[in-house]
Amino acid sequence: MPRVKKRKHTYWHQLAKLLILNGYKPAQCAKIIKSVFPETEVNGRHIGAYKRRLIQDEDILIPNKPTMTMNQMTEMAHGMVSNALSSSSELRTKT
Repeated sequence: MPRVKKRKHTYWHQLAKLLILNGYKPAQCAKIIKSVFPETEVNGRHIGAYKRRLIQDEDILIPNKPTMTMNQMTEMAHGMVSNALSSSSELRTKT
């Protein structure tokens, strides 16, 4: 009986999914993710594999062209991560 693989979900998957759904290629996604998480080891091959997994498992449609400029998306990604970090630190201080 074959073993069922457990799918990993790491810190960069949510951001990569957003970038992929907005039409960015894996190499472009890697540049944006590296600008948000400078010490990451994630590259275009990792994101390409994640993109294939999204297409197979979730049956999503991906646009041919990016829906916004790289600068706009980079600013948005930085904002999302900083908001998530600030809200999680607020939760820790309340408890």
